Amino acid sequence: MKTELTCAIARDLMPSYADGLTSGDSNRALEAHLAVCPDCAARLAAMRGEAAPAGAETAPQIDYLKKVRRRGRATVWLAAICVALAALFGALFLRAQPVSPDALASYTLTVEGCTVSFSGALAEGAGAYRGMQLHEEDGVLTLTVRASAGPLFGGNEFSVARTVDDEIRQVRMDDRILWEDGMTITRTASRAYAAKTPYMGDISADHRVAAALGVSERFGPFTNSLQTGAEPYGWRIILQNEIPPEDVETAVRRMRADACVMLALIGNLGEITWEYPTAQGAAEITVTVADASALAGRDIKTCAQSAKALQTLLWTLGWTVEN
Repeated sequence: MKTELTCAIARDLMPSYADGLTSGDSNRALEAHLAVCPDCAARLAAMRGEAAPAGAETAPQIDYLKKVRRRGRATVWLAAICVALAALFGALFLRAQPVSPDALASYTLTVEGCTVSFSGALAEGAGAYRGMQLHEEDGVLTLTVRASAGPLFGGNEFSVARTVDDEIRQVRMDDRILWEDGMTITRTASRAYAAKTPYMGDISADHRVAAALGVSERFGPFTNSLQTGAEPYGWRIILQNEIPPEDVETAVRRMRADACVMLALIGNLGEITWEYPTAQGAAEITVTVADASALAGRDIKTCAQSAKALQTLLWTLGWTVEN
């Protein structure tokens, strides 16, 4: 079998030979050629990144191949770095995530039959608005506002109008009710309605009701005493901070309003007593179911049957307008 190779054939075999892919016969034929051809030996050495064999000529073509390989490696590294930076930029600035209702600085919501219009602005620090998803099921429309962490390539304002299949009876964002049966539902009403509980004996549930109404923010810390031995079941709220004489009238009016809402939200609660310190000494007021019903103008226990009913109670009791 003839084993002598031309330079052209030898150079065709070199890439496979360098990668160990050639057969034994091909290896022997190529190695025999390399032993007598310094130019081909130098080319193979350049391909492997090795020093050229002694006596080999430094061909311009070989230098060119080295430069091409170096430029190729640099291009690959540069491309990899660019891809990594683009991915990081996208993760930090462009990736849209759902935001909570508290991320809204303001909004306007109108509903007419099957059509909803929702516009507003994200609060500072909430990111850049990226889009909105709407999901409707059985007349309940859920809005999902999406924003990216970075402020680049986007603003904080949004506006969308959409028509869905069924007539809309409630609009929600996350776990908050924004609108129900023709009435805008405020943050306080939505949070309070979510805290509704059937039994006053669960002090953790009672505290969630108080937190939804902002009792601690208004009056400061307080302790509790529950009367569950016999009906009417009672809840005594004992305030720790003294109420200044000039604020007592306003504070008492607010205690009565809060008590009405608590009696509406806690199913078997029969009365609430507020105990509070003043400059003249300890004082207290008690609000019963009958008292609360008189203030509400209807049976207080029907005033939390829906978010709309609870919102109506808040308006009746003089809650101020808020989102």
